[in-house]
Amino acid sequence: MLRALGSLIAAFAALAAAGLLLLGARAAGGVPVPAETGSRWEIVAGYNTGTHNWNDQQDPHAIDIVRIDADTAGSAVLAPTSGSISYASSDCLSIRDAADMEHLLCHIQPADGLRRGSPVEIGQRVGTVWGDGLGNNGGLAHIHYAVHHSRGSGYMGETVPFTGAYAIEDIELRDGDAFNLHAGVDFTSTNRPGWQAPLVTRVSPENDQGGEPAQSPDDGGDDNSEHDGGATAAANGESGAEDDHDDQSEQDAHSDGGAHTHADDHDHDHGDDAAVTAVARRSAAQPVIGGWRAIAIDRPTSLAAVWSKRGSTLTALHYWDRFRQRWLSYAPMLPGGAVAGTVTLSPGDAVFGVVQDAAAWLPRILRAPAPPALRLSQGWNFVSWHAETAAYADAFQSLNTLAAAHLWDNEQQRYLRWSPDAAVNSLETIPAGASLWLQLAEPETWVQSP
Repeated sequence: MLRALGSLIAAFAALAAAGLLLLGARAAGGVPVPAETGSRWEIVAGYNTGTHNWNDQQDPHAIDIVRIDADTAGSAVLAPTSGSISYASSDCLSIRDAADMEHLLCHIQPADGLRRGSPVEIGQRVGTVWGDGLGNNGGLAHIHYAVHHSRGSGYMGETVPFTGAYAIEDIELRDGDAFNLHAGVDFTSTNRPGWQAPLVTRVSPENDQGGEPAQSPDDGGDDNSEHDGGATAAANGESGAEDDHDDQSEQDAHSDGGAHTHADDHDHDHGDDAAVTAVARRSAAQPVIGGWRAIAIDRPTSLAAVWSKRGSTLTALHYWDRFRQRWLSYAPMLPGGAVAGTVTLSPGDAVFGVVQDAAAWLPRILRAPAPPALRLSQGWNFVSWHAETAAYADAFQSLNTLAAAHLWDNEQQRYLRWSPDAAVNSLETIPAGASLWLQLAEPETWVQSP
């Protein structure tokens, strides 16, 4: 009996040592967001993008994260693991953990005094996020985070997915082949000295169906191919130029001295309005491949900033100037692109974008901090709704001369319509964050507070 008990204890000890016992693995494993406790972050570029791939320094499981509760630039960067610095430069550092894995953090300014061999503890401040356009971040302040196998002397091998011992904040980001997998997943940091991993690990919303990971949608703009009332025809008349570059062109290189550097010379698909077009979670059983997307604008920004967030999968952005009743189109390669890119956008505006067939993504439903009161023009207005989801009668109650409303369904690639004269209206409710056309007989102000 004692011998059997001793054998059982030995077997459990062996399993625990191998990391195969669930509770043991969870208690000893996992990593926090590399940022201060309570801060909220979102993945804007997930697995399998133009710069997160096997051919680019073998890092398909890298993620780029931005802060969504405050400015990313200037945010403190905390060590996501205890270990020692194996590499540090002006914009990257790597921490080797007890399992001989390298935690690479880039586009940050390492803290003074950190150099190769410096010991660090989890929760220790190790740097600050560089501002937009600094630290080789391609124009968007963000943290690049990846866990690599170590080859020693600062050299890094292939990455591992953020699962099991490296699940982030109680969420597993499973491996998969989908483009931009896990983009849109958000975390609240619990990072602090002596951090302990949660006992239960959840699966990323991107692939919690089990089996093969779900397609990861990004955000974008929408099709007005069916538009009524003249505005549609204008949209169809604007043909965006072909996008001539991949999602990003971020590159990792190893110096001759064996240290890892993370040179970023790309046109990033992130913008300085990080939350405006943040990548969506999967919201439909059948993701849309190609076509048009409508983007709801939730804060002051510009066409160029929206493009910089998702330009790699767009052919053009189209903005309807409701006061001049005309289209403006933007893409960096289009004639006059520099001027069009400076067009300012305000909360309640909306833009259309054409998505390439190779991309599968939907706009995240965004809402302005406070529902705006929008000035609308006589004629057609393309705007977004930022109050609570409401019946059309409540949403339109402040409008006296509304003649028609057309809401573009990003997932189904079709319009839902309402008019006061229709016997049956397909548009019954206005979801928060929806983008729609409103045709008015006279100028009015749309008070979004049903």
